[in-house]
Amino acid sequence: MAASSIANHLSGVRAWHEAVNAAWNNSPRLYKLVQGAKNLAPASSSAPARAPVTTHMLEVLDRALDHSSDEDCAILAAAAIAFWCQCRLGELLGSSSRSFDPTYLPSRGALGNPISDLGSRALHLPRTKTHQLQGESVVIMAQPSPIDPVRALNCHLFRSRNLHPNAHLFAFRHPNPAGFKILTAERFLLQCNAIWAAQGFPRISGHCFRIGGTTNYLKAGVPPEVVRTMGRWGSDAFYKYWHDHQEIALRHAEQIHTTGTDTSRSRVSITDHGHRSTPVGPCGLGG
Repeated sequence: MAASSIANHLSGVRAWHEAVNAAWNNSPRLYKLVQGAKNLAPASSSAPARAPVTTHMLEVLDRALDHSSDEDCAILAAAAIAFWCQCRLGELLGSSSRSFDPTYLPSRGALGNPISDLGSRALHLPRTKTHQLQGESVVIMAQPSPIDPVRALNCHLFRSRNLHPNAHLFAFRHPNPAGFKILTAERFLLQCNAIWAAQGFPRISGHCFRIGGTTNYLKAGVPPEVVRTMGRWGSDAFYKYWHDHQEIALRHAEQIHTTGTDTSRSRVSITDHGHRSTPVGPCGLGG
């Protein structure tokens, strides 16, 4: 059994003690027990690290989706926002294609007005893993390439512009009696994995978008604490999901100036990480 599983079981036992108002003897021996299990656990006790979604995978998705399809435009918008906003998929998509609870999932009314000339805007997530009552807000920030979440969202909203303002954020027009469908997490992942599997990519889960966005920002040279704040990472799990550690280290720590130099020139110059604007079609985002 993995150390994390033991810790979770102990948390459950502690919660039971608190519920019945019983004393909880959290002795140092318990801590040593968990640490010992962690040190002795075989590699087979832990699942392999999940592969992150990458900007290249988003480009592949963009090229494969049909930009004249309302559903496909919703899929691309959800993928771009989940990635660039470092969202947990459950914060954006639910399980029903017919209805949703706006106190759990974002509606179109959860979108703020543009806050920059490029159209970046805030999105309020009404319920998140760590803030289940008040929710949290993320900023959908314009990106030059390869997949701009602002453009993807605007394309989706334009194609399904006749839906109610309080409709689910990723609802789209559909020729059923209701006139619309809501993009579900299951349908979203099914379509993404079908496209990526055909190109040889490993199967991904919803969390792969979140860790992919985090890794991409770090590799681009965005300071780790900024990425952590943007992604609403509230624990050391932030470091657990770092991928490409060597490249991230090079971005932040290679050629650091020693003390005694002019501090105004002590920052490492970070390149644009290959981001260049590319021609786009009416709803195409990566060429």
